[in-house]
Amino acid sequence: MDRKPLDPEIDMNQSLEVQQRLLDKIVVKGPGGQKFLMVACRRAGLTLRETADRAGVHVATVCRWQARDPTFAHDMREAADKARVEVWESRPTARPRVPWRKDCPVCRAKVVVRKTAAGVPFWRCGRTVCRWASWRPRHPRNCRRCGGPRFWSHSRKSVTCDHCRANSVTLTPQQKPP
Repeated sequence: MDRKPLDPEIDMNQSLEVQQRLLDKIVVKGPGGQKFLMVACRRAGLTLRETADRAGVHVATVCRWQARDPTFAHDMREAADKARVEVWESRPTARPRVPWRKDCPVCRAKVVVRKTAAGVPFWRCGRTVCRWASWRPRHPRNCRRCGGPRFWSHSRKSVTCDHCRANSVTLTPQQKPP
């Protein structure tokens, strides 16, 4: 018995936010309508629980339907995979540039940026006798609480003092710390 896969009418070339807004306008009619809506919800990036809530069924019911209908299970899995790929491809690839202090926190010599063999940048003291190195750039200002050096997070969205663990959350490079 050949069944054609469920194919939602929502344009899958649109962004996930637009797809999720369009899901609110879908009216479920007939027994196949719930499965159609669930595939569209999964393609829009919703979780299985959110998908079941939108269709008005329990999550366990959706799991039973998938166990009984291999085509439906394949369509749900494929829709979730496509949404996951779209989210992955839409993420930013480069970290934001941030201002950083150019002197070593240990010996006050000039800090240089080096790269590993894989091309990952790291910050290192320019003097060969000094062993200081960091994977994170140093913030232009020292900690107000303890006076120690502060470093940008790996995502470049916050600043942390390694000595007293003081944290300035969600700073952008344009904002100046207090």
